[in-house]
Formats: sequence, structure tokens, C-alpha cells
Amino acid sequence: MLSNSSILITGCTGSFGNTFVPLTLAKYNPSRLVIYSRDEMKQWEMAKLYGNDPRVRFFIGDVREKLPNVVFLASKRQLFPQYR
Repeated sequence: MLSNSSILITGCTGSFGNTFVPLTLAKYNPSRLVIYSRDEMKQWEMAKLYGNDPRVRFFIGDVREKLPNVVFLASKRQLFPQYR
């Protein structure tokens, strides 16, 4: 399920992220792993570990700010491969 997928993780610079990111990169080889967090210092520290990995991207932000009413997750891949 996670292999070759694009993953967005919010609040990923804490204890969960520091465990999840290396495990996911090594075990599932996602095509992209986006880390969205409000803590710049923790992102900087994490970027020292994974910043050279082209699969990992870092974005500063806070999900508590201006929460949207609607979220669309659009994918270029078909969601249900059994219907191809």
C-alpha cells in the first residue's frame, strides 16, 4: 500500500515522524514523502538526516490555521486498480 506512493505527513517532526520516516523510506520506498510541520528547528534537524534524499520534501505550516471547509485529494493514479 505504501510502496511507490506519495505520502503527506502532518506534524511529522516529533517522535512519531522520527520513527516513521526512516522505517517508511527503507521498507516501502515511497515515490515522495512530504513532511508538513510548524516547527522550523525540528525540520532543519530532520533535513540534515533526509535532505539529500530526493523523495523527501519539507514544508512549514500549521494545520490549525485557517482550516479549509473542503479538501480535494486529486490523484493521477486510478484509485481502484481492480476496475482497470
